[in-house]
Amino acid sequence: MIQFRSALLFLLALGACTQTNTGQQPAWMAERSEEDPRGYPNLREVPRTTIANTNTEHWAQTQQELADAAAALRANPRGQYVPPEDPAIFVEQARSDLEAARQSHEPDAQ
Repeated sequence: MIQFRSALLFLLALGACTQTNTGQQPAWMAERSEEDPRGYPNLREVPRTTIANTNTEHWAQTQQELADAAAALRANPRGQYVPPEDPAIFVEQARSDLEAARQSHEPDAQ
């Protein structure tokens, strides 16, 4: 009995997967095709080759330019981290800036 049910379910599933091709597209596809005059892309038109730049001289030059830019960044004195001399001064300045910003948004008290 279980084998019969399994076979029946298999046949029902197989029947649900089959589709009759009427040659007409669904309404939603026709609407979208009208919206975009180019239509859907054809997968057969996808190129099978790569258009990547594989020229080793080009990438060697690009790598050198990147290394030169990194060296210029490292040599720039503004790029070096300098901790504040006294953290308390930094904290006090930040608090005063925050208080000034808060007060700038309050309505003027008259």
